Amino acid sequence: MSALSASAAQALSQTDGGKKKARLDVASLIPKGLAIGPRTSMNVAISPRRAFKTVRIPLSEIKQIGKAHNAKLNDVVLALCSGALRGYFGDDKKLLAKTMIGAVPASLRNPGDTTSSNQVTMMLITLATNMADPAERMAAIVAGSTKAKMLTQGMKNIIPTDLPSLGVPWLMSVISTLYNSDVVANRIPTVANLVISNVPGPQVPLYMAGATMDAYFPVSIVTHGLGLNVTLHSYNGSLDIGLIACKKAVPDIARFAKAMEAAHQELLAAPAPAPAPVVKEVAKKGAKVVIKDAPKSPRPEGSALAGKTGHLQPVMKAKVTAKKAAGKLGTKPATKLATKPKAVAPRKPKI
Repeated sequence: MSALSASAAQALSQTDGGKKKARLDVASLIPKGLAIGPRTSMNVAISPRRAFKTVRIPLSEIKQIGKAHNAKLNDVVLALCSGALRGYFGDDKKLLAKTMIGAVPASLRNPGDTTSSNQVTMMLITLATNMADPAERMAAIVAGSTKAKMLTQGMKNIIPTDLPSLGVPWLMSVISTLYNSDVVANRIPTVANLVISNVPGPQVPLYMAGATMDAYFPVSIVTHGLGLNVTLHSYNGSLDIGLIACKKAVPDIARFAKAMEAAHQELLAAPAPAPAPVVKEVAKKGAKVVIKDAPKSPRPEGSALAGKTGHLQPVMKAKVTAKKAAGKLGTKPATKLATKPKAVAPRKPKI
């Protein structure tokens, strides 16, 4: 056992007459401000038995959902898992009253870095399983994942243990070790409920000895406290999903797979959120009216809108003859015409 794990175990137990008993301050290991998920049947010490199931979803439909809800592909993946969890635990209203947490691997590798070292951490993202509306659930997931990504990218050069979100791998490894004790297992806070990993893959078919590879279903692992792992791999226009679980933690993995397919259909049918109204600020400056955020469209030359994009410039001079104005409008010309001068009688010359 590592020094960190040993110190954590020591914090969880104390010797009393040669016997170890669990202390009640297990939560002291969890950093302040870190959200804790509800305890589920998935968050137990795992057994040797495993269950495996696959799900395949067209990648185009995943992108369609993302476009409709202004979400990235990873956000849609999280929403799929969230909907599947709601479907699987639908009968437990108390469990769904608190949002579950997903442990999501995140790369810390800089663009262009080709070194063979591992540069990955684990983000904890809320899955909003306490929200029944799929559109609201998606919006909450997008907000949560965006915040987690910004925090991770902004602090990736800091030592992992200096920050709770970046110290998650260490924290979870310590907690996993503690699950070896049956006495402590039920007292350990649920830092995450499941692992969700999305791996981008080739969008062209692969071959072996002339045979086409039809699917690319990943098979991952489970650990103590995380009895379900959902790994997704995109391949040749499809999103291939591998569900691996501890048989004790998830007894009916086939039902969870069906719940994921139902969650996909629910997201497809969910109405897209209404676009936020565009507020335009108008300020008058002398003879010029400035409109901020005006659409950039070509202006017809010689019109009142001609000029620089985003500005309205009044036409300063317009030459319209009285005849044309009268002919167009069918009214008398608006311009004032000069009147004919009055005739003046010539004066008689003086004699």
